Amino acid sequence: MKKLLSLCIGAALLCFLAGCNKAKEPSPEIIPDSASAAYFNSGVDVPASGQEFSVKFSSSLAWEATSDVKWLTVSPGSDEGGEVSVTVKADSNPDLAKRSGHVFFTSGDVSKSVEVRQAAREKVVVQSVTIDGDKEITLAEKASVKLTYTIKPKGADWKTASWSSSSPENATVSQEGLVTAVKEGSAVITIDVDGKTDQVTVTIPHTHVAVTSVTLNKESLSLEATVGSFLLEATVLPENADYDGVVWSVSPEGIASVENGLVKALKEGVAVVTATAGEGSATCTVTVTPYQNNAGEDLNDPIDIKPW
Repeated sequence: MKKLLSLCIGAALLCFLAGCNKAKEPSPEIIPDSASAAYFNSGVDVPASGQEFSVKFSSSLAWEATSDVKWLTVSPGSDEGGEVSVTVKADSNPDLAKRSGHVFFTSGDVSKSVEVRQAAREKVVVQSVTIDGDKEITLAEKASVKLTYTIKPKGADWKTASWSSSSPENATVSQEGLVTAVKEGSAVITIDVDGKTDQVTVTIPHTHVAVTSVTLNKESLSLEATVGSFLLEATVLPENADYDGVVWSVSPEGIASVENGLVKALKEGVAVVTATAGEGSATCTVTVTPYQNNAGEDLNDPIDIKPW
């Protein structure tokens, strides 16, 4: 009995000694150094141009670092425990607004984060705007031209370009810079970008409208010599045709005369009166007959004088 008790006590003692000598499993932890502790507590402010900084800490177990935004990257992203230095890189900010993100450091069930706040990019002010090409443009009626422009400096911040015409009745311009000639005249086209402007002058020359037809109210006339007359009237088409008035003429001369369309019979015969307007003309044939008095006598006949 004593021997069995001694064996039990010995076994128990061996188990106790074995438990005491077994290494204790370390707990996960992330312990920043004094400089990096401020990052975990207050975050980091970086300029719009971007910046790199280091986060240093000790970890008893394996760890990993991740970011919740694409513009923040970390290197290395993971490793075994020990003294650690992680480089955090913030890319340049292309926007005119501030932004923020986080870097997370995790070891086991312990996680800590650093907030990274980045400043907004400064606005690049427009210094000038220039309409490309000539400053004097000639367009035919109904024709169009698309204007383009150059803004300096390159990469300047602006939202819209505003176009205007000083004389929309002559030339219009869309907000895309499309200029359309309306009618004869001129207009100044202006572009405005953030208060910077440039101009071009658009001229629409006169478009000649040819005469397509001339008609007279009579194609033929019969008038008595010395007393007969008739007013011819000319109709010119189209109504907006370009011509310097109606020119009247008669051929051959001496049989009839014409002035501003008024035909007067002079002597017996046949003459042609012509009305000319621009590219068109019309004629009227005038037949001049002898003058008859009330007795029906032809005054053009020779007078027979008899002696007393």
